[in-house]
Amino acid sequence: MEIQENCPNGKSKPNNNSQKNKNEIKIQFDEIVAEPDQSLRSISHVWNVSVKIFQFTSQWCYWILSALLAVPFAILWAVVFAFSSFFNVWFTQPLIRTVGKFFLSIFQVYEKIVLCLFGPIGQAFGRCFQNVRLYTVKSQSQQPPSGNV
Repeated sequence: MEIQENCPNGKSKPNNNSQKNKNEIKIQFDEIVAEPDQSLRSISHVWNVSVKIFQFTSQWCYWILSALLAVPFAILWAVVFAFSSFFNVWFTQPLIRTVGKFFLSIFQVYEKIVLCLFGPIGQAFGRCFQNVRLYTVKSQSQQPPSGNV
């Protein structure tokens, strides 16, 4: 587990995003609130205070929601993935294998029927056309004379 940063109390906190796969939900203040052009600017102190309030509020809201809902959602997703694994192991894979074996036996019967019905017809056509020979003849084509027609 990587160490992300040091906390104010001197202890280090673990990096909960070690895969770096949550970059799309990292929201900055200037991505949401942006002034239209250089001529319209708020007072720099107001802008800086707004940024700090945004960061503080979003951090505290996240902490509160995490404290209230992280454990229930962890349980929920554990149950969902456990059910998914259970369903895959005990239902989906056996069903796929059973259906595959069923269709394999149906295909083998179908193959025998087709060979019995159409095999003699194919052999008869083969015997009818076994002496057919194709020859290619190369001939020189003559060009019509160019000029007055």
